Amino acid sequence: MRYRSLLLAGIVPIALAGQSLAAPTCTIPGTEAACGDRIVAEPLQSTAYHQFDGPVESVEKSLTAMAALAPDFVTVKPLDEWTGNAEHTSFDGLPIWVVRITDGSVDQADKAQVAASLSVHGLESAGREGGLRYVEDLARWAADDPEHLMYSGDTAVPFSEVMKKTETWIAFTNSDGWAAGDLDSGHAGFNRGNGNGDGALPLLQGGKDLNRDFATVGWFDRTGGRGLAESEPEIAGWATLVRSFPNLKTSTDIHGEITTPNDAFSDLIIPAGEWDPKRQDQVDQLSRNMIKTVERKFVEDGVVLDEVFGPLPEDGATPRQPANVAAAYDIVGYDDSGFMGDWFSQTQDSVHMDVENFLSNLAPNNAYIPLVAQAHVAAVRGNIEATIVEALITDDVVPSADYGRVGYVDDPTRTSSDPAVDDGVPGTGSEVAPGEAQVPYDVSRLDYYGELTEAFGADIEAVQADALATTDLSSFDTLVVTDMDGVPAGSSLSEADYLAALDRFATKGGQLVLTDRAVRLAAGLGAVDAAALTVNRTDAGHVDFLEPLGDHPYEEGLIGKPSQTFYEVMLGYPSRGRTPNYGVERGAWEAAGGTTVATVGDQDASTSPNTALGTMPRGAGQITIFGAILPQAIEKLVLDDGTEIETPHPHGLASYAVTITGGQVLDNVFSFRGVGRTTAETVPDQTGPGKSAANRGNGRSKGAERPTRTAG
Repeated sequence: MRYRSLLLAGIVPIALAGQSLAAPTCTIPGTEAACGDRIVAEPLQSTAYHQFDGPVESVEKSLTAMAALAPDFVTVKPLDEWTGNAEHTSFDGLPIWVVRITDGSVDQADKAQVAASLSVHGLESAGREGGLRYVEDLARWAADDPEHLMYSGDTAVPFSEVMKKTETWIAFTNSDGWAAGDLDSGHAGFNRGNGNGDGALPLLQGGKDLNRDFATVGWFDRTGGRGLAESEPEIAGWATLVRSFPNLKTSTDIHGEITTPNDAFSDLIIPAGEWDPKRQDQVDQLSRNMIKTVERKFVEDGVVLDEVFGPLPEDGATPRQPANVAAAYDIVGYDDSGFMGDWFSQTQDSVHMDVENFLSNLAPNNAYIPLVAQAHVAAVRGNIEATIVEALITDDVVPSADYGRVGYVDDPTRTSSDPAVDDGVPGTGSEVAPGEAQVPYDVSRLDYYGELTEAFGADIEAVQADALATTDLSSFDTLVVTDMDGVPAGSSLSEADYLAALDRFATKGGQLVLTDRAVRLAAGLGAVDAAALTVNRTDAGHVDFLEPLGDHPYEEGLIGKPSQTFYEVMLGYPSRGRTPNYGVERGAWEAAGGTTVATVGDQDASTSPNTALGTMPRGAGQITIFGAILPQAIEKLVLDDGTEIETPHPHGLASYAVTITGGQVLDNVFSFRGVGRTTAETVPDQTGPGKSAANRGNGRSKGAERPTRTAG
């Protein structure tokens, strides 16, 4: 069906108000005709959001009726029954409903598990609205249309085959927040958290935030009344159930947002992880396939965003794409600890995708807008279906890259939780809280090079600093100095000899890559003045690519609005304004003959004036700087004034936390072929069209691009 236009100018700030009628549900067999031949009517036939346990309908009745359509495929139980632990209810004692969908006639032993969490923030209703209807879709296909094709991108598999090979678990994880919006609840609307509130948070934002309650790697926020991981019964139960899955392949956690920076109704968010290239490519494939599947569901459900949002301007205030993808910082403007999606990615070995669906948050809350709700349902149908089908194809991903020969300057120093290891910080640098046990770690950013070697069969070799002055390095196309602004520990080289060796490598035809703190070596090499060196501390490791995206070789393969290049939280950095992003004043870099690919600036500034990713000719070769990609993990934070801040990390630290964007850029950088090398190839043109100061405008900072958001 096609939609009439919807003028939303007065909807976003709408005053929340209960509806006079519940959404029609037809849970008694034989009455479905009144709901469009469904148990839960499509949104255009509804007058309100589905109630948790309202005066005329309940989620228990609706799900039970769906299970009755296909009892051999659909099983509905409260979470506490699935786990066998009576404490696994909501904080207020409500059941947490979990649905299992699989072909019960097939042995479970070899099946892939799929997990989907819906509306863990209770005021973000899109997940549960779409999830309820998609559970019914699955039940009806089981009963009436077993050859119905399910999709992940362009891969189509009959429902019957999918059910033989997968076991999907769909959880409605915040009963308290949902029930707060029931028409007879007496509450102003749906609530973000659960019922464990002290009144300190604003209206509709109270309770404990269940999406900050997971045991994630790296800095762990203990401010704002947050407790230990899994301190809330909903998350303790859900995590217990998920950990019991023997073969979890894919997962999704579906949220809502008020605005979109990515011009997407369904903003897909890549979670944080310590990923090798295969996992990066698996998550990348899921994201691209989910975009296509959401687009397919929009067509099937007749959703046309130009018609939904009518005359509102296409200026980013309302989306015109069904779906797009980026990292958390690029979508919601921040990272944090305790995210469910990060937990799935980091600890459960799952190929995961978070989702933020547009206009499903504090606004409109329980003010029902049928046209937008129908788009929510179409998007979530695509979100879940792609996650299910992807479980069948994700293992087939084979990463590839075309590297030159790469050497990296070795650094023997590792960051360890073992007090006997001299890493500059005694012990772990931060005490665990009562009830916690420190997860051991022994990490180095240089471990990433081993992952690249294993994934691609690439020729990547550690080079000892002392060998730089005496070894013929002409067989290497690229030499990388990774987050070191001086002579590596244990080397007997003087600083002058060290810098001379690096410079000699570049001038004789190689590519010298300086990452993170090593960008400062550009001054010692005489490429720029020391006064031009910069460090901007922001909310994430990122760069701001100059527009248009894709006109430089280093940007090949990037999609959406990429910016975040590493996940700072996993490396011990707090999520607000503490992450170092190194660079060079753009004017100075380009005056010295450099090319700027991406910039960086202060958090929330209106400009992004410093070159963070760029190249500069150096003799027969070049220098490349990449100021935010592979920093070493920290156990405590030392501010510029010398103040030391503990950064608790009870669940360990990561060696590296490279995003898909960061990994793709690094792959492009390492494709360099040098002059006079073993491969005897000429230096390719790395400048790209339009990248000089003369014909490129200033890049804008993330602060300039991002309106204030309330999102998951």
